[in-house]
Amino acid sequence: MKAYRLHYDSKAGKILGYYPYSIAYDSIPSPCIDISEKEYDKVLNNESKFRVQNRALVDISDTAEYQTEELGKIKIQILDKISSLALNAKAWGVIVLDETCYANVSWKDYYANMLSLNLKSLGTSRLKTYVIESGEYMMEWKEFLPKEANSFLKKAVASIDEYINSYIPNKQAEYLAKFKELENATLTELSNFLKEIDYGFILDESKIQVKTKFQ
Repeated sequence: MKAYRLHYDSKAGKILGYYPYSIAYDSIPSPCIDISEKEYDKVLNNESKFRVQNRALVDISDTAEYQTEELGKIKIQILDKISSLALNAKAWGVIVLDETCYANVSWKDYYANMLSLNLKSLGTSRLKTYVIESGEYMMEWKEFLPKEANSFLKKAVASIDEYINSYIPNKQAEYLAKFKELENATLTELSNFLKEIDYGFILDESKIQVKTKFQ
């Protein structure tokens, strides 16, 4: 039973839009064909796998044309992800400082400024870290004795520097080298590699809860 009118490109047969029969349109672009609800569910979000040929909906996912086109697309996605995630990680990556403390690399200036205060001359200090509770990150103001505070801050600044200047560039080079090795890989192999690309935790700090334990 026809449920939608499917608009397509008359030259390449690519799908351009859907127009349900349940809506009365003043006009519908042509050319178009009728498709059922079942066909609509199958095609929706999978448009690249289908073409209209001789006014019939055809699955082209096994053709050389489709494979070549999708390989080109996913290679662009991989290079973009390798680059964009590296930039995000350098700006917002989360690193482990010890067994319980985590820090955002964006806190480097904060830690460096606190270190310059020479907290050894002060009393107990409160410094911000992340903790994980029930699988979620929360920001916690953690108390440190003077000597502990300076030691923690030095480690934090050094760890963030190492993450930004060494770990991320090395990891990026590793991904690029592996991508080069996959030059003749299949679509499935490239899709699996795309899922592997990960530099660490990237957190939206606006969604981080702040613990008030020491406030």
